[in-house]
Amino acid sequence: MLDENNAKVMFGRFIRNGRENQKLNQTKAAEQIGISQQYYSHIEKGMRNVDLVLALKICEALYLNLNDFIKLLQNETQ
Repeated sequence: MLDENNAKVMFGRFIRNGRENQKLNQTKAAEQIGISQQYYSHIEKGMRNVDLVLALKICEALYLNLNDFIKLLQNETQ
């Protein structure tokens, strides 16, 4: 069964890895997405829940595929 807190932490790690691969700091990533650095930081730390639209925006800005995250999450919950 899916644990909400675990999913938020996993998404945070997923996007942090993507951001670091793009050689971006949190401020630049947040600017590209259109959110504050503090909000972005909270997402990376798994402290905030994001809706589907924001998750898609984050993935687009960081050149990530949301399907890859979903597969990762499915593997963890099986």
